[in-house]
Amino acid sequence: MSDYNGFEHLRRSLFWSRHEVISMLTAYFDESGTHKQSPAIAISGYIASVEEWERFDGAWTAMLRDERLSMMHWTDLENRKGAFKGWTKERQLALQNRAIAIIRETVRCGFSTAVLVNDYYLIAQGSPETAHQGACAFAFADNLKLVGMWIEANSISEPINYVIEHGGGYGGELQPALHHIPLAELRTQFRVSSLKSISYAEKKDVSPLQAADILAYESYKYVINGRVDGAKRLPTREPLNALLLSPHASHFYDAKNLLNVIDGLQEEGRLGDMPHLKDLQLRPIE
Repeated sequence: MSDYNGFEHLRRSLFWSRHEVISMLTAYFDESGTHKQSPAIAISGYIASVEEWERFDGAWTAMLRDERLSMMHWTDLENRKGAFKGWTKERQLALQNRAIAIIRETVRCGFSTAVLVNDYYLIAQGSPETAHQGACAFAFADNLKLVGMWIEANSISEPINYVIEHGGGYGGELQPALHHIPLAELRTQFRVSSLKSISYAEKKDVSPLQAADILAYESYKYVINGRVDGAKRLPTREPLNALLLSPHASHFYDAKNLLNVIDGLQEEGRLGDMPHLKDLQLRPIE
């Protein structure tokens, strides 16, 4: 393994002090098809202070070094392929448990938002392609709302820095959603001191994004394992059960939940005030 530490490089380049709070956000899309064919979108993240992320990074780097890995690729570990090809089930489970234990021991809270893409398309005008982009933007903004609620509930006064995973093109889909949110709202609700508080990185370089990727993957699997039309409902996966033993906030949106949100905002006359919905051209609600 290289001695390069992506998290430390990011911390120094952005002049983070050790008391600052950092939210690591990433997105997971179904690898069995193209991004735009994915039946659901799950966007997840973790939040912790720089000091807590440093402890995480140290433990995570040691774990990877012990297994002679350059990074954690959860889908490859799940299917025992790539760097994990030939591993026994016992070794796979041991590494999964170690990774989850590190996450639970260091982060403050996890956040997940999942949206069924076809359900979003049912109530939004446009093509399936634009519906995918809209669902992604909606999920991302809703995830930020969960972070904002956590900030308020915990009386966090210090600024929050957001790091978004952009490997695989996800940052290109999340970036437009972010720029729809007024800077004033970013400052008041999300404790963003300036746009410099938002940065992009690849999870192969920044280890906390690998933790966010695990939560995103497990949230995605939870949704498609019985919550997509025609899918057989399966028990919640053990990795997700273990992750949820730590503080966690989540939202799941199918057509009913989307309509409830939009209908409520319309009744209150606040639909235009919501950055993740204000540009959405809605089909009539019958």
